[in-house]
Amino acid sequence: MARTKSVSKSTKESVNKEIESQVEEKSIGLLDEPSEPIVPNKIFHDGDYIMCRSIIAGGLNISCRSSNFYRFVEYGGKCEIEYRDLVELIRIHSDHIFLPRIIIEDEDFLEQFPQVKQFYNSLYTTEDLRIILGLQNDKMEFEIKKLPQEMYETLRGLASEMISSGEIDSVNKIRCLSKIFDADFNLVSEMFDS
Repeated sequence: MARTKSVSKSTKESVNKEIESQVEEKSIGLLDEPSEPIVPNKIFHDGDYIMCRSIIAGGLNISCRSSNFYRFVEYGGKCEIEYRDLVELIRIHSDHIFLPRIIIEDEDFLEQFPQVKQFYNSLYTTEDLRIILGLQNDKMEFEIKKLPQEMYETLRGLASEMISSGEIDSVNKIRCLSKIFDADFNLVSEMFDS
């Protein structure tokens, strides 16, 4: 036979009061501590559009399996790409995303794809490339050889742009760049000099 111990009414009341006071202390302590506001992650749906920017010289057209077609008119041009198409481009490791040809500008979207955000953090900025082109020829050639292969076309386009605008006007530098990129930048400089 099981034994039960009887508890007096006053003991029950004192235990309840003690528990209530502990709960009040903890809840007051929680309210006193400054807390960061909880911001829910943005939820995207297939039909949502994400702003992207082209980072290649000239126009860019992107077609997706969904039959959607996206056109970037020029370098720096912006276009909204449908969420499902952008996810598809990431999942197939498209050159549009990982070469890259476009930059996704929506931070909430990038939070959902940390591999893209990490990739973006490893990229060179235009200012970084301009600094490389401003180095002495031997140092410039050394730094260009260290760059990832994907950056060659971008740097080549920037070099051509800087030569045509007159930012790079040294004949020796133009010859050096022509040799590095296996291109004839002398024609570009002559075309804009006349």
